[in-house]
Amino acid sequence: MLGLFLGKQLVFFGFSWLAIKLKLEALSSGSNWMQLYGVSILTGIGFMMSLFIVSLTSTDASLFQYTDKLAILLGSFASGVFGYWILNCCRKQST
Repeated sequence: MLGLFLGKQLVFFGFSWLAIKLKLEALSSGSNWMQLYGVSILTGIGFMMSLFIVSLTSTDASLFQYTDKLAILLGSFASGVFGYWILNCCRKQST
């Protein structure tokens, strides 16, 4: 769950920040760092490949298979909710 929620957002935001600071890319006009962070939180909504990998690794219907699926769904749900919340707060500040 933390891999989807924290890991993906930190990697996406970290590499985006690095590319902007190294002048390889520029932050889009009309956007700010909080909006970029909100979008990086939304990258945690990638549960289809994670569920596919879990189904390949466990051949029996063990308890771990169900807890893995639950953690993937909770991580994706948390990413969606918090990403939406951050982007919604940024929208209200800019208007």
